[in-house]
Amino acid sequence: MAYRPGVAQVPDAKLRAIVIEGAGSPAEINLRAGDIVNMAVALECNADVYLVADIDRGGAFAHLLGTWSCLEPQEQP
Repeated sequence: MAYRPGVAQVPDAKLRAIVIEGAGSPAEINLRAGDIVNMAVALECNADVYLVADIDRGGAFAHLLGTWSCLEPQEQP
């Protein structure tokens, strides 16, 4: 199923927030061409994006920096 821009439009003005959960990493460069669940949706919806890491598992800062570095310029604020 191909991603169709415009599908994410929400006509109900009563909604205050919508949570969009991605799948996997938003910066998988080998999967970017077919990515329809992460940054493509966030960009289409003009959504705020939060990178989350579990500091108790170790490597959290490297994980966040590596992900940030692999994002496209228009995906970085």
